This record gives sequence, C-alpha cells and structure tokens, in this order.
Amino acid sequence: MTTNSATTALQHYLSSSNVLPHVAFERLREQGDPQWLLLRTLLESSSFSTSTTNNSQELLFHCITGCRQLLLQTWSEHSSVLLQTVRQFFLSYGCFHTPDALLRKAALTTCVAFWKRDWCTCTTTTALAKPSEHAILTQLQPFVTSPILTTPHDLWQWTLQQTTPHTALFWMLFIGECSGKSSVSYRLPLEFHKQVHKQVEQEWLLPLLQWTLQHCSSAATPDTVYLELLMAVLTWEFGVTAWSLGSLGASTAGRTLLKPPFAWRDHLVTPNLCRAVLYWEQQSAQQPLLRQLLILLASLSGPIFQNKEEKQLYASVLMEGAMQWMQSLRLHNNNNDDEEEEDPRLLDTLQLASRIWSNFKLEILTLLPHQLTPLLQAFEQTGNKLLQAQLRECEQVQGDVDAMVYRESREEALAVLLEGMVLLCSDPWLLYTGTEESRLQVQQSLSQLLGPLYRGFVSCRTRMAALEEHYLQSQETHLDAVTEEIIQADLDEELASIATLGRLDLLSAIQTLSELFHQTMPPLEQAWSPQQQQTPQEVTPEVAALLEQARWLNLYIMHLLTDPCDGEDAQIPMAVVAACRRNPDTPPALASAIQAVLAFAQAQAQQIAQQPHNRRLSPLLACSFLEFMIRFVPAYLGPDQLWFDASSILQLCGQVCLYYHLHWPHEPAVQEHAGRLWRALAIRGPHMRQDVLQTPAFQQLMQWQIITLGIRHSVTQEEFAATLQHHNVSMEQLWGYHRLPYLDKRRQLTGIILMNCDERADQTFHQVLSSVQQAWQPLQQQRETSIHVQEQLCLCVHALIGVTEASEMKHVERLPQFLTPYLSQLSFWMEQYASDLTISELILQFFRLYAEQFIVILNREQSLVLFDSVAKVLHAYAQQQWQSRAIVKTSSEKEHEEEQQYSDIVCALQLLIQLSTKDFVDVCKEDGVESHQVTHLVFFGVQQLLPLMTQGLLQLPTLCSLFYELIGFLAETYPAQLTDFLSYELFHRGLLEAIWFGCTHHSHRVAKLSLYGLGSLAKEHARSQAWQRHLQHCPTLLDDCREQLLTRVIFQTVVTDRVEAAGMALLPLLAADPSRTVFTKILSQVSDGSQRERLEQNLQWLLPPMNAALEDGYEGRRMRAQFRERFDEFVQEVHSFLVLR
Repeated sequence: MTTNSATTALQHYLSSSNVLPHVAFERLREQGDPQWLLLRTLLESSSFSTSTTNNSQELLFHCITGCRQLLLQTWSEHSSVLLQTVRQFFLSYGCFHTPDALLRKAALTTCVAFWKRDWCTCTTTTALAKPSEHAILTQLQPFVTSPILTTPHDLWQWTLQQTTPHTALFWMLFIGECSGKSSVSYRLPLEFHKQVHKQVEQEWLLPLLQWTLQHCSSAATPDTVYLELLMAVLTWEFGVTAWSLGSLGASTAGRTLLKPPFAWRDHLVTPNLCRAVLYWEQQSAQQPLLRQLLILLASLSGPIFQNKEEKQLYASVLMEGAMQWMQSLRLHNNNNDDEEEEDPRLLDTLQLASRIWSNFKLEILTLLPHQLTPLLQAFEQTGNKLLQAQLRECEQVQGDVDAMVYRESREEALAVLLEGMVLLCSDPWLLYTGTEESRLQVQQSLSQLLGPLYRGFVSCRTRMAALEEHYLQSQETHLDAVTEEIIQADLDEELASIATLGRLDLLSAIQTLSELFHQTMPPLEQAWSPQQQQTPQEVTPEVAALLEQARWLNLYIMHLLTDPCDGEDAQIPMAVVAACRRNPDTPPALASAIQAVLAFAQAQAQQIAQQPHNRRLSPLLACSFLEFMIRFVPAYLGPDQLWFDASSILQLCGQVCLYYHLHWPHEPAVQEHAGRLWRALAIRGPHMRQDVLQTPAFQQLMQWQIITLGIRHSVTQEEFAATLQHHNVSMEQLWGYHRLPYLDKRRQLTGIILMNCDERADQTFHQVLSSVQQAWQPLQQQRETSIHVQEQLCLCVHALIGVTEASEMKHVERLPQFLTPYLSQLSFWMEQYASDLTISELILQFFRLYAEQFIVILNREQSLVLFDSVAKVLHAYAQQQWQSRAIVKTSSEKEHEEEQQYSDIVCALQLLIQLSTKDFVDVCKEDGVESHQVTHLVFFGVQQLLPLMTQGLLQLPTLCSLFYELIGFLAETYPAQLTDFLSYELFHRGLLEAIWFGCTHHSHRVAKLSLYGLGSLAKEHARSQAWQRHLQHCPTLLDDCREQLLTRVIFQTVVTDRVEAAGMALLPLLAADPSRTVFTKILSQVSDGSQRERLEQNLQWLLPPMNAALEDGYEGRRMRAQFRERFDEFVQEVHSFLVLR
C-alpha cells in the first residue's frame, strides 16, 4: 500500500462517480465505506505537516463529517475499543494535529458527537476488537494519545491537565450539542437526548463554569474561546423545555433575561466579575465578545439575587460600565475625522443600557440617581447625534435612502435606544409605587433629561420623510402596496413609542409640533392656490415633500394626544390628563395645536371644493386628517369638557366630510375614513348624537342621503333632474353626492341610522327607513331581469346591509321588524341572479349580517321567515355557483387574492355558523324555534358545502378556519343528526376525509376542532350505533379512523399542541369497537424488537375498559380525566423511544 493510497482511491472514486462531490460522499456513506477511505484519508493527511490548500481542505472536511455520520449510523455494529480509539483520534486531531481552524472545529464537533452518543452508557470495560477492525486500529495507534479516555470522568481529568484553548473549544461545542440546538442526526429516541441534557445540566455545567472563570481570571486578557464557552454556559436552557418540541428541534425563542440556578450565585453575583469584564474590554482585542458577555451579565435575574441591596450594588457596577462606554464613544467621535461612520461599540452600549432598564427597572435605578442622571443625559445626546447623522447623510444622497451607507446600522441603534426609553418611561413604578411626590419628582427628572430627544425625533424624521418623498417623486418611483403596508406598520409602532417620550413633557412636545406645523402650512397652502401656479395640478417633488411632511406632523400630533380606541370607548390618555393638571399652560397649547390641525383640514377641503381635480390635494393627507378626527373628537368632546367649542368642531368635521363626499366620491380610502368618522361619533353616546344632529353639515348629509338613496348611478343627468324636480336643493351638489359608490353610501346610511336612534329623532329615523322602502318599489313592480333591475337590486341590497350594520343602535328590535319582509324578496331575487357572483355574494353577505346581528332577538315568526329564505338562497346559490367553481391553488404571495375570489363561500359559511346557534339562544324562550328547523337548514347547507371542500380550497386560511368551526360545532352538538343526514359518500369521502385533513393541519385550532368533532361522532356511535348505516358500506371504517388518528396524529411530532384533543378522539373510537386489529397492524410495522415490546406494554397500560368512560355523571367524568392523564403520559413515553433524532 503506497503512502497516498487512501487519498488516491478516494479521489478516484469521486472523479469516477460522475456526480457532484457531496452526492458521491453521500453514496459512499450509504455503502458503509467498507475500505475506511474517509478515515484513512484523514490519517494520511496527519502524516505530513504540509499546508492545507482549498481543495484538500474541502476533501478533509467532507472526510471528517462523513466519518461522523457513518459511525453514528452504524454505532452498534462496531466494538467499543474501535469507537473509543476513533473518538480519541478526532480529539487529538482537533487539539494538536491540524492548524486549520475549519478542520479543527469539524474534528472536535465529531468528537463531541461521539462522546454524547456514549455519554450515559460508557463503561471502563471495553469489548475486544473485531477481526475486520484490526487493520484500521493498527493505523490509528500512532495518532492517538494514551491512555484512551473511556468515561466522562477520564475526559474531565484530561481537561484539567490541558493548557491549550482548544480544550475550551471542545467543551463549547459539547454544550451546544447537548443543549437541544444540535443539527447532528443520531437516529436515537428523544429520551436519549433528554437524559444527556439532564445529566449535563445537573453534574457538568457548574464545574465547567468554575473551570472557565478560573482560566479567564488567570489571564491578563482571556482567550476568545473561553469567553464563548462562558456565554454558552450562561445561555443554557434549563429544564426539559429544550426538547419540548419533540423532533422539531429545541426551543430557540430569544430570552431577554437569564435565570441561572441559585448555586451559581457565588460565581456570578459579584461586582468583581463585571469589573473584570470591563477591564478586559479596555485591554483586549476581543471587545465585541466581551461587550456581549457583559450584556449577558446584565441580564441575570431571579433567585440568585437575595435582596434589593445586592441588586443595587450589581446594577451600580453595570451602569458604571455603561457610562464608561459612553464616554469612550464620545472621545472616539471627537478624535475621528469621519463623523458619518458609526462606532461598532455603539449598538452594544445601547443594548447594555436597555438591558439594565428592563432588568432592574426604576425600583432599583432610582436608588442610584448620581449614575442614572448622567447615563440618561448621554442617552439623549447619543440619540440626537444619531438622528442628526441620519438626516445629514439623507441630505447628502438627496433622499435616496437606499444609497445611505450607514442607514441600517443607525436605524438598528435608534430602535434599541427607543425600546430602552419606552421601557423606562412606561415602568409601572411611575404609577403605582411609592408616594405621589416621589413619582412626580422622578417623572419630572425623566422629562427634563429625555424631553429634548422627542424634538430630535420629530424634526429629523419629518425632514427625512420629505426628502425621501422628494426623491421618489423626482424619479417617478412608486412603492408597491405590500411595501407601503410594511412601512406604515413600522411607522405606527415607532410613532406610538415616540409619543411615550413626548408625554413626559407634553407642553414642550406640543410646542415643538406646533412650531413645525406652522412652518409647513403657509408654503403648502400657497402651493394649493391656483393663482400662484400656471399648472396647479402638477405635483412637483417640492410639493410632494411638503405634503409628506405635513402628513407626518399630523400623525405625530395624533399619536401624542390620542390613543387608538377601536373596540372601546374613546378616552383622553391619562398621561395627557395628568400633564394638563400639573401645568396650567398645557391645556391652551393643546387646544391651539388641535385647532391648527382642524383648520388645516378645513383649508384642504375647501381647496378640494374649488379644484377637485388638483393632484396636489393629497388623498393620503386627507386620510390622516380623518384618522385624527376619529381619535380626537370622541375622546375630547365629552359632556363635561371645557376646552373646546363642540358645536363648531363638529360642524367643521361634518363640512370636511361633505366636501370629500361631493368632490372625491371615487377615493375609496378617504370615503372609508369618512364613514368611520360618522360611525365613531354616533356610537359615542346620546350627548354626541344630539350635538351632531344639530349641525347644518349633518342635516345636509341626511337630506342628500334620503333623496339619492334609491337612484341608480346609470341614470342620466336629465333623468336625475326630473326625479328631483320637487326638491329645493342644489342640483350640482346633489349630483356630486349621488356619484358616491353604493358601498360608501351604505356606510353613510349606517351612520345616519345610528345618529337618529334616540327617541327625539324618531321622525327622522322613520324617514330614513322610508327612503329604503322607496328604493325597493321599482323591484316590487318589475319582476323581470334586466340591466337596470340588476343595478337597482345591487343598490337596494347595499342599502339593506347598511341598515343591518346599524345594530349598535338603541331599541335595535326595530331593525329586524323593518328588514324581515325583505327576506323572502331577496330569496326570490337570488333565484333570478344566482349566476351573478356580485349579486349573490351581496345577498349572502346581507343574510350573514342579519343572522349575526339579530338572531338573539328574533321571535318565532321572524326566525321561520329567516330559515325559509336562507334555505331558498342556499339552494339557488349552490346550484348555480358551487358546482361550477374551479379551485386553483396559487402561490403563497397571491394567497390573499385567491381567498378573496371565494369570499362568497366565506359568507355562506359564516351564515351557517350564525344560524347553528339559534337553537341555544331560544332554548329558554317559550316561542323558540324547534331544533329540527334549525338543524335541517344547517345540515342542508353543509350537504351543499362538503363536495366543494377540497384540500386545495382548505389551504385558504380564513375559509379553512370557518369550515372547521362549523363542522366542529355541528359534530359536537348534533352528532346523531349529522351522521344520519349525510349519505355514505358525503360522510366518508366528504366529512371524515376533511376531518382527517384537519387533524394534521398546521393550525392547532383547526386540528383541535377536527379532533373534538371526530371524538363526538365516535362517542355517538359508541352509544347508539349511529354509524351502522355507513359501516354496511365500509366495515373497516372505525379501524380506518383509529389508524389515521394513531399514525397521522398521535405518533407524529406535531401532536404536542393537540394531545388532549387527540386523546378525547381516541377514547370513543376505542370504546365503540373492542377490536384491536389496528394495534396489531401498527406493532407489526415497528422493526426494533425492544421498541415493539415497549409500545405493546404502553398500549396495554393505556387501554383499560372504555365503556364507563363514555357515561354521564361523576364516574364517567372521573374515567375521562384518568384517561387524559394516562394518554398524556403515553404520548410522552412513546415519543421518547419512537421519535428519533
């Protein structure tokens, strides 16, 4: 055998394979590498101390990883003496024989994997080598140091004798391998990994921590690998949660704070350790690593701190270090000629301070005022410096933010800084702890220290937004809708955070915004003026920048003075109320700023009235004004407010909306916001409704709505004028309002009805409903289909939906009384226009809303009309639409658009879900509707739905969730009726296959609905043999269900979030039929004899007599609870030896 025989043979094998190298290596591993080419190549490379080329490095790397995978897969086929010798070789190779860092890490990773594989089972005795192993053992002997390490104790003793830092690299890789973050495949059950994890945690972490700290303290500057090992030990995930996800991998969720064991406190909770890290950071070249280590030390929390004094001393040292870093940064910046380049230490410094805020909070920090104050001052100065640098670079690139070199690094630093400030300013200590005087003192101190940062954020961000918009307009570049949505979400989050800073010193923040606002308004109003422009409709880059700056300022004011109020009563923020009480100068400044915003909105609306086609009048700016009104007016114009003239502000808001309705009818975002404003005012309370009704603007809106409600868009101006000849109104204005889309007029109708729901407005309320009746008259007189009838029907259904959406009004029972007569008419028109998807979806939407809003208050007659009409609607719709629809699954990017194509099916599902609850709502009513009337209708709808519910359609998230919500509810509530109603094909091929698909769905909610539904159906069969008719067609149906449940759910890793539901599905399936055929079949599929025996024992232990568990009463509940506990243990035990990693 020549010197390079193995290397030559391996290279010849790779070159002759005619495949990519990694594929050839994979084939060699699959063949078992009978000639030990991989290991022998490594031995030959160790014989020559030559430098490693790129090609040889790649070859050796593949040899090392190939040996690891090959031996782990065939571990039990080799003698322990060979495995221990190979393990020792890789330890020697990584620590002493290779100068290449990549090969060293690969070799030590392989050695770590071999040690972990034998960690809990290795002994001092070794088996004799097999005859086939003698040759390779002979070649290994010269490269292996003696004695051979056989136990973890031997390895630890060897470690204590070593001085090379490569030993620390070995232990760092070992910690990572055992912590649950390993990617190495051992093909061993989870119980092995959990056992190793537990033993390392209990017996080896603390000695490793002590050993690492000893090495660090003995050196002037610790080696990098010791620091990495220390960080690996500190970030160890304690407990079995590291393997809680089964073979999906360890939990890698980032943790802000660390909670090490109490036994570690003597080594960690000492100021000397933090001081040593600070000293090393000043002296060492490994500054980034040391800074990350100090951030980890700042994250220590939990029982290792015994008292507040200890915590205070520890925080004091950390704050001292943070201040040292701040001063070092300032000195570096003063001596650095390149002011634009950011110091790499900046982000770590901000993260350290932010971690201090989040860990120790004001309860501890206020005890250290002499350190807290200068640190906050440095924070404020750093933040303003970052903002100014960001603005300066943005100006240099003229708004092209993609060309900004340091933009992302500064943005990351600003995000960390802002997060820390929000944590500090929103600390509950400021509201609930200590005396009011002490809290006020701290808050005033924070406002003085951090208040200037708010002005920096506002001025720099608005200026940058203007520059970016200027660039985009000059380049005629437009962002796509998805990018704009992402940017807006990030912007809203930042604005809310900045508002927390601004509310510390509210008066100063308001003055800052008012100053910038008054600087922006005059040039923008001048740009809007047609007298100053030859082409007033052209949006120049300068005008676009002004519009964007004005929008940002409006958003800043809105977030500073108001909170989002969706789903709750609008209130003035408590911080604003407290600031106004403390400082009498604040309320006038606040009122002045709000009046300026409203006046600006009014000025824009008036310009729209004069120049509706002027492109400089931005719809986006109009939306921001309306959003401000939606949040401000309901919160501030309460019955006891004294700051504003409510009537004038309401008139201004109404007039602005009217201008938008008249002159921008086809701006959907503006019209949506206007409709939301009317609704927000209407639901605020009777005082607000009374004030709004008295405003001329709203009276005019009502008049226009009533007049134009029943007039189609397709009428000519002459026909329009003839229709309105008896009304004394401006024809031009009325024609403008008439152009509003039906959807937007429906929103106005909802607001008008809500506004007139009080007793004093009863006459107007009936007048509005009469206009809806008049709109229906042409449809009652004309029963033939035509294009005009189709449009009139669309108009009328929108109007009925508008009435239905006013269900928040007082005395809501008046609405179903008005709407019920139209249900039968709508069912007739559905039969006529079922082939028109627009009309059919509108009708379905109306019935869904009607059932959703009013089903709890319907009497018997109204319910019967509803059920009869829905049956006709679903029947006509199913015949025309569901049977002809093609399901096409598009890419994930187009999933939302794809789902919108099936919004009619979503409406139908929502309608059936609402109707299925009617039986429970009326269970205590004397005039309730009988159950069979409800269930028959819902089952009829399900019968129509099931053939359509393919797996392609069930990929759509909203539709899938609604379908399983309906199926799960019906299966749990009416299992016997559902089973009996469906034919065998629909029950087996439709219902059960859909349930099986749902059981393995990635959404745990869908899976649980499916599993509980399956359990309810099986429970009903166990009690009453409900499946008997279907079993005649397929006698193995129950066995199929049990097999599907066991193989596709219970024995899979995804069962971790649906264990209880799977158990409650398995229990009735087992009780329904004593046959255990499926278990025999599953046991036969387990090849390993010991695993098969353990599985059989666990199955026998799980399956006691089942019949009692399905009974009602105490005994049945006790048996089910016992089975749940048993099943949970069963799943954990079976997964521990069946799931391999």
